[in-house]
Amino acid sequence: MTANDRRVQGAVDSLIETLPSLKEGHQRQTIIILLKMQLDDEQEGKLFDICLNIWENIKLIPSTRITAMKFILSIVDKFLELKDEIKLWTQEQYTESLSPGIKHSLTNKYKKN
Repeated sequence: MTANDRRVQGAVDSLIETLPSLKEGHQRQTIIILLKMQLDDEQEGKLFDICLNIWENIKLIPSTRITAMKFILSIVDKFLELKDEIKLWTQEQYTESLSPGIKHSLTNKYKKN
């Protein structure tokens, strides 16, 4: 799949709408697809809320959660006023279930912000 793939453009809204109802592995793969797409402000807002809900659900598998966090961090890069919120979203209660490697990767990305 190429960045902003034309084959997916027409389905972006549908992908975002169905994301919460998907199983964890499918959520992860759908977010990976959406990370490659150019989203409008409304789409970004909806996906941000969904990804934040995924991230905050510590019962989900870490790979799905960290993929959701990748999208969250991409939005934080665009809207620097959210930078302080990262401190809340990366507290121990959210990161304790992550593997040391994933936690280290997140910490490195967080420090860049």
